[in-house]
Amino acid sequence: MTLTEGSRIRSKPQNARYWATLGEYVEDINNAIHYYSNESGYTDLEARHVLGEQLGWPKDHILMARKPEVVHEIAKMICGVPTSTRLGTKEFSKFEDIILDYVGEVASEVRSRV
Repeated sequence: MTLTEGSRIRSKPQNARYWATLGEYVEDINNAIHYYSNESGYTDLEARHVLGEQLGWPKDHILMARKPEVVHEIAKMICGVPTSTRLGTKEFSKFEDIILDYVGEVASEVRSRV
């Protein structure tokens, strides 16, 4: 039997941390859009579109998703990372960094424009 570093499937705490952080970013984005919508008189969808135009492609795609699960799928495609279900702890950590850095950057840019 051969053991290799990072071959264990991601841990439950690791997975929970990922989804909690992603959920916080999505909530931040949605709250900022809601605030912008109220202040500007735009509908929620119009506000997402206006802010999306300011952010540009492909960041605008993140704004159209309202749930972490959808943002997760969109960000995977944008960042070019494969499915995370079979990643080991070490590989999942890299995946987590890529996705959360990207979505965090989008959330920060949305907040700065509102």
